[in-house]
Amino acid sequence: MKIPRLKNINSDTLGSLIKQISEYKVEPDVDVEMLYNCSIVEVKCTKIKKLLRNKDPFLKYVLLINNNENILELDLEDAVEISKMLKQIMSTQIAHKSDITHEIVKLCLKKIRTSDIKAYIRILGTLDLNSDHICKLRKFFGYDTIYKAYKSIIGDIYTADYTVNEIGLIMSLLNNEKLCFSQSLDTFRRLNEYVSKEMFDKNLISCCIVLMSIVKYIPNVVTDKQNFLNGMLNYILNIFFERTNFNFYNQRDTDVLLNTIQTLCSVSCVQNSSYKLKIGFIRKCIFNIRQFLDSNSSIYEETMSFIAILRALGTFIDLCYETVSDKDTKKGRFKVVFLGNYNERNDVVSETANYVTSESVEFIDTILTLLTSDFIDDLEKYKLPENVCLGYNDNELAKKRFISAKYSTLDKIANVKKISINRVFFYNDIYAQKHPKYIFCNIDKLKKQISWSDLIILATHSKSKAEYIPLLLDECFIDTSEHLSYVLLFIFSIKDDFDTLLFLTVSLTKLDCFNDTEKYREILIYIYLNYIDEEDVRISKSRIYIIKRILQTPNMIEPFISSLVEDLKKEKREIHKNLYPFLYFLIFNLKKIDDKLFFEIYQYIGSEIKNTVEIEKLKKDLNKTNENSFIEDKVEKIDINREDIVVLRTNKTKHDKTIQKVFSNESLNISLLIHLLVIYKPSEEEINSVYSFDNFWQCVAVCSYFKLEKLPEDFIFKNQFNFVLNCNNKERKQIKMLLEKPKKSKYLKCYKILKRLSKL
Repeated sequence: MKIPRLKNINSDTLGSLIKQISEYKVEPDVDVEMLYNCSIVEVKCTKIKKLLRNKDPFLKYVLLINNNENILELDLEDAVEISKMLKQIMSTQIAHKSDITHEIVKLCLKKIRTSDIKAYIRILGTLDLNSDHICKLRKFFGYDTIYKAYKSIIGDIYTADYTVNEIGLIMSLLNNEKLCFSQSLDTFRRLNEYVSKEMFDKNLISCCIVLMSIVKYIPNVVTDKQNFLNGMLNYILNIFFERTNFNFYNQRDTDVLLNTIQTLCSVSCVQNSSYKLKIGFIRKCIFNIRQFLDSNSSIYEETMSFIAILRALGTFIDLCYETVSDKDTKKGRFKVVFLGNYNERNDVVSETANYVTSESVEFIDTILTLLTSDFIDDLEKYKLPENVCLGYNDNELAKKRFISAKYSTLDKIANVKKISINRVFFYNDIYAQKHPKYIFCNIDKLKKQISWSDLIILATHSKSKAEYIPLLLDECFIDTSEHLSYVLLFIFSIKDDFDTLLFLTVSLTKLDCFNDTEKYREILIYIYLNYIDEEDVRISKSRIYIIKRILQTPNMIEPFISSLVEDLKKEKREIHKNLYPFLYFLIFNLKKIDDKLFFEIYQYIGSEIKNTVEIEKLKKDLNKTNENSFIEDKVEKIDINREDIVVLRTNKTKHDKTIQKVFSNESLNISLLIHLLVIYKPSEEEINSVYSFDNFWQCVAVCSYFKLEKLPEDFIFKNQFNFVLNCNNKERKQIKMLLEKPKKSKYLKCYKILKRLSKL
């Protein structure tokens, strides 16, 4: 979707744009930062529901943040919609999460008004708030309101749908561990009853959410409850083992139970549990997984049970082993959680020990015996039947969950046991996935076994190219310039997929290991030049990221200019309007330049000026462009879902002939020449070797340079005498102004303004 600059469009174009955006389907990992980060308009809309009816989350965010109303009234239903919107935005890989958090907190404190604090909790519970945010919100709400809200939320937990972060937020605001725990006693009473009587109840999910909130936000209250927490782990595992329970618990419920297992395993008293208990968990999981693999069932409930147990197995392997070091000895390579307060010498020890006791050696051997090669091979080659979950809405979801659980668990096994990935099974799994990211984001240890050449072939032929980018640019693979050559092949395959190109550009600009590599410069320059004619906002953002990346590392500027000029001359490219920002920022941020590069870039720009059209035509075209660019302020109405929203277009500059005169292609070219002279500081002999002094623009550049550097002007009078005699009146007038009244010269004005802007 091609999106024009929002500053320079009329009401008809804006209305068309809104319609395009509303129909535009955004993939979760596609960067649409252009909608979030654009300098849009101010929106005036008293009814917030109108803004939230649009389907696109990024458009909703932009309209919400830019609303010019002083007060925005909303109810709980609106808050839920805003919460969904924020979750979608935060799931993108290039969302500026800290900026979004700051804007939403500011919106809640200054504009949003509602009688129900739960509405605020719904919105703010999706954000990663820092201590400063918490303090401001605590002061904003008041202690009494916070306490009543917490009491109400815990009371409604079985009928309302709250998340761990939402409950954790209200706990953080309350800032009273004893009070939080005392209000949650009913939850613990219910959980004790479920565990002791082995009851399965739908309210278990709500209880688990409260339990996770307590463990995460007030962990001190559960540090002495080892038996209870271990009992909970065993109880949840038994739920997974009984297939019929998945008639009762859906996919979301299963996620809550799995997250509960993971959260409980992070508690220190659970980590210090006996080896026997941990082995028991792993043994049970492997036994049930083996049963399912042998049956090859396509029954929905059995499949869901299998996926849940598979994910739990990975968590319990993590519980047993914190880290692995391949440098250590065979028996000593595991960092094992120590099981007592004292070692064999009765010395006090910490929670972890880098040495291995006889008990831990037996424990390690038992785990390795359970994780047999046959089990790993069977798991690796297993694929869900095509007809699994037919008739269920989450058919595709089940496949995503399985492939994610499979590789997450295999990767955790690889942390504790050396396994060799089966190339055929692995690549078949990747090829079969619409979204291979569910494999890539779950392999860390195993990715070292992936063949680079295989990976680049898969990436260039995939329909989901963007999902390969994090793996392609992983430091595990990108360690030589040869790999960058293959990345260039990947770029060739992208073509006009601008979303993928933007994501790739951002990822490339984050690489720090190739600052001095010619191939790295070649890739960034190729992206810039190959799409030089494109006006799509995603391509514009790509150009900005490239320029920013170069400017962040000053010693990269000169090599980049050198490579750029070489490419421009080789391909005989003229200076395109989209190339000016690149030349401008790089040249104006140069600290020094060698003689070879100075003459190359100077002659290139000089030849381009020579080849430009006549001055009068240049001015004529410039006037037409600026008449469209500088628009008077006015109020426009746009239509979103058949509702009028008044949009105030602000920050528009009215038609200004002075601006037109200062910022022109002519002035910009001359400013580039002036700055090159200022940096290099050529001698009079070198200037004579470059100039024939029969060109107006070069004469202006030299005059400006001599004036700026306060050099003797005899050289100018001597060398430019013939040109001044033969030039036209307009040119003669400009040169005279430069020499006698330099402050009034439009060329020096332009240069000084551009120099100042380049440092912003």
